Amino acid sequence: DRTVFAVFNANHTYDFLAGNEGREDDDKSESDVRRAYLELDDKQYNVVGKVGRQSSRNGGVFGTYDGLEAGYRVTPRWLVSAMAGKPIIRTYSDVEIYEKSFYGVKADVTSANKELSSNMFFVHQDVDGILDRQAIGGDLRYAIKGLSVFALIDYDIAYKDLSLFNVRVGWNYTKSNKLNFSYNRRHLLMTSRALEGMSITTIDKLLDYLPEDEIREIAEDRTRVDDTLTIGNSYQINEDQQLNADVTILRSTGSPGGIDPEKEAQKLIDPTVDSTVYPVEATDSQFIYSLQWISSNTFIERDLYVVGLRRSQFTRYTENSMFVNARVPFATQWRPGFRLSYSSRDSESFGKRTTLSPSIKVNYRVNKSWSLDADLGVDIVKNELAPNEIRTRGRVAYNYIF
Repeated sequence: DRTVFAVFNANHTYDFLAGNEGREDDDKSESDVRRAYLELDDKQYNVVGKVGRQSSRNGGVFGTYDGLEAGYRVTPRWLVSAMAGKPIIRTYSDVEIYEKSFYGVKADVTSANKELSSNMFFVHQDVDGILDRQAIGGDLRYAIKGLSVFALIDYDIAYKDLSLFNVRVGWNYTKSNKLNFSYNRRHLLMTSRALEGMSITTIDKLLDYLPEDEIREIAEDRTRVDDTLTIGNSYQINEDQQLNADVTILRSTGSPGGIDPEKEAQKLIDPTVDSTVYPVEATDSQFIYSLQWISSNTFIERDLYVVGLRRSQFTRYTENSMFVNARVPFATQWRPGFRLSYSSRDSESFGKRTTLSPSIKVNYRVNKSWSLDADLGVDIVKNELAPNEIRTRGRVAYNYIF
């Protein structure tokens, strides 16, 4: 009748070089709780709930937040929920940062045959006491044998602009071929975007210099539109081999420059202060081409090989890369593998750079509950305009399933 689910995910990084002479910061060790929540699904009373540090897969809330989501199953196929919380704003310094809070409602519905499901939502979000974003939207999922379709829309009713639009299609148009199509338009407009490029880190402080309507105009100017289109095809050569090819096109609008009001005030005392908020250049169409071959049971049972080629043509650099990834189990408990990758990048700013990265990995399963992982890798980097580098990395881990 009832399911209770608990999650705790955190990390701690200890810097062994902290306190060394020449370091600007004496303590760079960091701790971070990524997720910590309790989830309840009570089928007897048709209620669901989730409280703690979490993220939402729908509902117009982005990233991680501390809060509560509670819902009631009106019918077996209709779930109505309310949510409220404070988004987690992560920074890499000790400066004061703005605070956000939100509330919203959403409804999830699934068809009787479960081929069709959809979600509708309304969300209101504040930043330092003024409106950050207010949006309505939803998603639609349709899946039958050989065809899957997903569509999402997010419209900001305060700024009267489309924040997100995403369509993904997977279609098995023949027995061996699957077409993959994806288009994503992102224009995630929020009032807090007005702070980008400024020395001011809170909207509350920016209000000391500018009225709210002018801050909202700056936010509209600073929010770029990112478009991503991907078209690909998967060809099943036989039961154990697959060939994938795809092309991705990316484009981003720029943002105009402006004036940092805090630094503009400082110029009255020190004329050398630069108060410019520099513009961000728009990009032309950028392309990523990739080809991948996947083969299993090639030489021995349960082996796996992945070979890939990739070419990236961006505004500021061009990169060609290739990799070979292999897993070769020669015993029930031992699963060794290796990876070899090579890339060549030609950049306007840093010249040519080539990187060769071999690595090996070993997995040892002690029993059904315990397993051990270890991998060791080297990066051999040759730079045209900088000293060459050799970087080594290693990792040892244990996994326990209980």
